[in-house]
Amino acid sequence: MLKTFVQSVPPLFEALSGARSELLVMIQQNCRAENIDPTIQFICEVINDDVVYQKTPLDLRNQRTYAVKVCPPPTASKIYLLLRSPA
Repeated sequence: MLKTFVQSVPPLFEALSGARSELLVMIQQNCRAENIDPTIQFICEVINDDVVYQKTPLDLRNQRTYAVKVCPPPTASKIYLLLRSPA
């Protein structure tokens, strides 16, 4: 759901480009790319690209199961550093 919302922000920014209302101008400033891009980048790193919001219970279960990207296994040096660091 967050992914769908964040992907809808850039078109909202463009739609508000001609706004004259003080409130709409403030909303447009909050929708600037530099405010949204870090969130989009993080989502793209963690969530599979083909995941979209689902409504049915079975689709929601499948989405929770397959949405997160598989990360590569840690290298031996990373494991050593993790074991060496204080808890």
